[in-house]
Amino acid sequence: MSKQYTEHNAKSAGPLLKVGMLRRRTKPSKSARSVAVACSHYGIEFFYFRPQDVNMESKKINGFFLVRDEWVRKSVDYPSVVDNSLPTKDTKELHEELEKHCIMTTHRIGSKNEIYEMLEKDGTFKHILIPYRMVHSKKDIDDFLTEYKEVILKPSKGNQGKRIYEAEKSNDGYNLHTDRKSELLSEKEMETMTEEQFKKRKYLVQPFIKSRTKEDHPFDIRIHTRRAKNGKWKWITLLPRIGMSNAITSNVNQGGAVSEWDSFLEVQFGDRGQEIKKNLIDIAENLPPCVQQFYDFPIDSMGIDIGIEPNGSLWFFEVNTSPGTKFFELEIAEARAQYYEYLEETSAKIPKAETVKEKP
Repeated sequence: MSKQYTEHNAKSAGPLLKVGMLRRRTKPSKSARSVAVACSHYGIEFFYFRPQDVNMESKKINGFFLVRDEWVRKSVDYPSVVDNSLPTKDTKELHEELEKHCIMTTHRIGSKNEIYEMLEKDGTFKHILIPYRMVHSKKDIDDFLTEYKEVILKPSKGNQGKRIYEAEKSNDGYNLHTDRKSELLSEKEMETMTEEQFKKRKYLVQPFIKSRTKEDHPFDIRIHTRRAKNGKWKWITLLPRIGMSNAITSNVNQGGAVSEWDSFLEVQFGDRGQEIKKNLIDIAENLPPCVQQFYDFPIDSMGIDIGIEPNGSLWFFEVNTSPGTKFFELEIAEARAQYYEYLEETSAKIPKAETVKEKP
């Protein structure tokens, strides 16, 4: 029997900590199963539930409990902690209800440009920030094309690598490329697209970073970091994500692949691989606190995406608070269980997720 488990039960004379995982999937995922197993190891009562499983009048939840490797339904009171996905328009009321009675783990942290502004203000990682501008008119795009020749246009809010455009200008007009197609737009057509899409959907424009393998596949490094024991940040992995050769991004959900990071850096960058590894670990350990300082609520996890140019220069692409758990379910599940304990122990000190601190 593990030291953690025996210590927990020795001090746990009262009821067990109860944690519910709120997701939209019809059935519990492989990740939920891993968390259930990890929670049993730590003496935590864990269950999975969906929005439709909650009765807000009786404050009961018809949850899924893992019993002898089978998911069993059981009606329970609201848990102490809810490991939640981000709310959507149709689940906003439910999230507001649960937040009155439970500790919610995951909160929105703002758009890409807001995070950029925070990191720029802090200054620690200013050297890896890519210049950007919000697109208010075609002139914003033209200015960047004049300075950088090749740019990328992407929504300022989360998009999982979708609706991203690579753009360059030629004598014939504007060459726009996505993962699926390329098109040539005239000045007038580009003006129309800017007004109807890039401006309306709050796109930002940046110089295009050529983060590509020797085989000319786009790639980035996903740093998965989350809070674990005693609420401390722990980086779980550095994951090279490699896209298709004709793609702009390395999104695994759109046909990409992953690699083992040590061997990937050695093959792609040779002797510089160790220095790049050191710099990536520095980002993994120190960027999360830089972002956290701007919020009055605890951020539970971050997926930090880093691009690397052929010369070894590192560039910050973006950060999100709902990084995928695929490939590292067990390591992530244990960190989650440890963090649940910390949240319950410090619940009186955790403020509601309502405000963002003024930038220092």
